Order: sequence, then C-alpha cells, then structure tokens
Amino acid sequence: MKKQVVFLAMVFLVANSLLMAAVSTTTISRASIPYATAWYMPVGDRNANIATDLKVDNNYKNTGFSTTVFPGNYTYNGTTYHGWYVYTNFNANKNYDGTAYFNDDYHPGEDWNGQGGGDTDLGQPIYAAAGGKVVGKGFDNNFGNMLLIVHKLPSGELVVSIYAHMQNPSPLNLGDTVTNATLIGYIGGTPNYAPHLHWEIRRENMLSVNGDQVSISTSYPANYWPKKDNTFIASHYYDPSDFIQSHIALKHPAGSLVRTANNSNLYMLIPDIPNTSSAAQKKVLIPSSSFGSEGINTSKAITITQKEMDSFVDAGSYAMLNKDNYPTIFRGNGDFLFKIGTPVYLYDKSIGKKRRVYTDKAMFSWGYSWSNVAASGPSYARNATDGEPLYYRDGALVRGQSNSAVYVLENGYKRAFQTYDIFAALGCKDANIVWLSDYDINNNVGIKGNGEMLTATNIWQDNYQLNIVINVYPPQNLIVSAVSSHHVVGQLVLAGQSE
Repeated sequence: MKKQVVFLAMVFLVANSLLMAAVSTTTISRASIPYATAWYMPVGDRNANIATDLKVDNNYKNTGFSTTVFPGNYTYNGTTYHGWYVYTNFNANKNYDGTAYFNDDYHPGEDWNGQGGGDTDLGQPIYAAAGGKVVGKGFDNNFGNMLLIVHKLPSGELVVSIYAHMQNPSPLNLGDTVTNATLIGYIGGTPNYAPHLHWEIRRENMLSVNGDQVSISTSYPANYWPKKDNTFIASHYYDPSDFIQSHIALKHPAGSLVRTANNSNLYMLIPDIPNTSSAAQKKVLIPSSSFGSEGINTSKAITITQKEMDSFVDAGSYAMLNKDNYPTIFRGNGDFLFKIGTPVYLYDKSIGKKRRVYTDKAMFSWGYSWSNVAASGPSYARNATDGEPLYYRDGALVRGQSNSAVYVLENGYKRAFQTYDIFAALGCKDANIVWLSDYDINNNVGIKGNGEMLTATNIWQDNYQLNIVINVYPPQNLIVSAVSSHHVVGQLVLAGQSE
C-alpha cells in the first residue's frame, strides 16, 4: 500500500529552502567527536549483514519496480510485517514506482518505510547510524521532529546524519555522544507526511568549520532543501545506502592483537592463507596461560567493534594452530636466542636456520629481553645456514626520529598510516610506537620492505567470511562482496516517498 501525502499545508513552507526552523543547534569540538568506525542501518534488523542484506529488489512485491530493501520484522495492531524498503531514493525526482515526487524536486536522502505501508511503521525504533555527537535537535513543519548527528570518519572528514519525521522529540540532548547502538527516537510523521524515516547524510561542505569548532552552517540550516538542484545534491550529500555499504566496519592488519569493549578475551588476527601476505580474515583466541610464552603485551591490544570481530573466521584453538605457518606473528615452537661472539641470532627450528638479530628493538617487539639471549648456542644452531633476519613482529608500530610518518608491521613489511586520523581511528596508541634511528627506518633494518599504505579507502571491510557451523541455517562459510546496491542494477534511478 503506497503512502499518501497531503501537500495542502506545505506549498508555502517548501517554497523557501532557507526557511528558518525551530531547530536548536550547538557548536561541537572536532577533537571531541568520536571516530565513526562502524556504520549501520537506522531501521530494521539490528543483526542483519549490511554487505548482503541491504540490497536492491528488482521486482519489489511483484510490481515490476526496483527499490532498495532491508530485513526486519515489526508488528502493528497485532499484524507482523516483514522488511523495509525505500519509497523515495537519493537524488531522484520520482518515487520507486515511477510516480512523480512532490513538485519534481530531487530528494537529498532516502525515505525508509515498513513494508506494511500506511501507518504500520508508526512508532518503530530509530538508531544512530554511527558514533558521533548530537549537533542539532528540534521541530520543523516539513521535517517534523528531527535530530542531527555529526560524525568523524577515520580520514578526518566530517559528515552529518539527519533523521526526520520522528514521532516525538528525541530524548537526546545537544552535545550527547552516540554509537550505532543508540536509540534516538521512533518513526512518526508530520501534518503533511505519513509515517516514515527521512534519512540524509550531508558532507562536510555543508557544515561551518572554524578551526576546532564545528556547527550547522547558517547557509545550510537543519531544514535546508535543495529543491531541483540535483548537481548540488550529488556534491553536497552522500547516498545513504551506498555510504553505509562502503563503511561497514574497519579491518585491522594481520598481526593485530584485538579485543572488544565488552569482552576481555584477546585474539590475534591472522591471514586467511598461511605463509602469505593475504589480509587478515581469521582470528585465534590467545589463552592467558600463553601470554608469557608467546611474549604477549596485553597493553598493546586494540579495541575493535563487535561487528568487525564477528567478520573474522574462528581459526580454532591456539594449541592446535600450526604457529610455524605464521612466522611474523607467532613465536616458533623450539626457537631460542643465542650469541656467536657479539652478534645475536634466533634459531628458527621450523626451518632449521639461524636468523641474525640486527636490532634489539626487533627482538623486544617479540617480547624477548636480553635475559633470553644465551651466551652461546648448541653446535647445530651455530652451524645452521643463515636465514632471513629477524623482523619486527607484525602489529609493531614504528617511526623514525626525523620523520613524522608512523608504520605498522604486517607480514614483515611496514605499512604507513596515511594520516594521524587513520592511526587513531584504528585504535593505535602513541605510547606503543617504537622510535627507530633514521638509518634503521630508511634502510628497513629488521623490516622486509615497504607495504601498502593504510588509507581512508582500504581500511574498511571488503568482504565478510563467516564461520561454517554444522546444522545451522542459513548456510555459512560464504564470501560476499560489500557492493553498492546501485552497482548491482547499473544506472537504475530509484525513488521513494516523500521528503
């Protein structure tokens, strides 16, 4: 059932896109805004997989029309409905079913509706799409009760998510900090619109930024409406569904020691394929009884989101893992340090070779100390063939004395952080940086070479590989790309419902 819209009271109100609204705003310190490291849908199933479940239905309800859909059951007046859909899509001037959108304006966001249509989604919960701070709140005759949240991406870029047509004023206050699990209100309507969620993501160029101070621009107030300027929309707004799918969750490099905020268990991230430089796709729980033998420094653990943690396949028990397959991550069984004269070597039992330790800082990164170095070694170790040098342990953070660039080791290679924002967003800490001499950092002493830079683009999840569980439905152990719904259908222009 298509939602009906009453336009009689709104013609004058929409005519002026700069009409001042009764929306209060505040100024936020940019430094105080948490990094938005995991985005999620504001409506629908809180346990759904964005990569696979936020998608285009090319024959929505057998109508022959296409639109974006998302799972999530809800109940209204004793009837349960299944799923959500976009009635008016981003930067479209027609609704999904081809009917004209109001006044042929182009829509700067998405209108999400429950599949039951009509008023069936009235009162359904709305959640913040990501971590951030409340920068605006109030009522507008067109947007109804609305909330504005400013977010900081790992790149340092700011965006604002807007949630409009809420049933009641949001219980949040200006300046409040939110996460993607924060309930911010419930779906409502206005005198002009039937219930639905109008959802926008505005770019930083619509904000007022003065040094560290961030606020809603007077040029683009909370209720700004670009009307027919679809070029402006394309350059000043993001397509919400596309944006969410391209910012699902961060991915940390292999060799990262990680945990979640609600669980003290420590996991090591390891490559999908042993003895290769493939990205981390698996995790292994490190038992506390092995912290000492493995040289684990718990203070270096990084806190990641539960969404990211769930994306890594459980590699099985630490005791059964063949750690020799991950020589830049785990200490080898039977390895030991010894001297031949002054030089220090690690005897690598897995390959039967001795590896020169060219810098004690590389040795320290493995949790070894000088007390672990024997004055001499057995003849088989002293006479062993020379292998590769001992590299810094994966996950180690290093930098030189004269250059501000910071690197993380992965598969023995140093990967530069493109910006400090990316370093901080990944949960890395200044206190854990190992300072090297300029000679060592420039000549890769204890380092295999230079790896790929960590950028604002490649730190997000590219795919999700799930655990295989016997007798569990749906089938798991699948790899699916997190692709944009619009990419699935080419140049399809979707539409929706109202403002």
